[in-house]
Amino acid sequence: PGALHDRAEILGPRPAVVGRELTKKYEEIQRGTLIALEQHFASLPAIRGEIVMAIGRGEVDANAADRLVEAKVLLEQRLSAGESPSRAARAIAEELQLSRREVYGLAHRK
Repeated sequence: PGALHDRAEILGPRPAVVGRELTKKYEEIQRGTLIALEQHFASLPAIRGEIVMAIGRGEVDANAADRLVEAKVLLEQRLSAGESPSRAARAIAEELQLSRREVYGLAHRK
């Protein structure tokens, strides 16, 4: 449950599966969100044996690619006006809700 708690806290309500004692007599497989699995296993006595956990992907931001294209255009405009790459990247990242590092990286790509 400690590992589930940490992952649920960091990754949020992603789908996951936990398998215990796979290929053995007492095999157990539980599916649900990380949060639901954490609650399930927290209600049990100490878990023993071999455990495997698989975590699903988070939600994909369908508009991120469009925002990156827009960020590239805005960045080129700001750099042409003499603004520093760092300052321009920070402002654009905040405006478009992108990672500053990602936007700053656009300044160094051809």
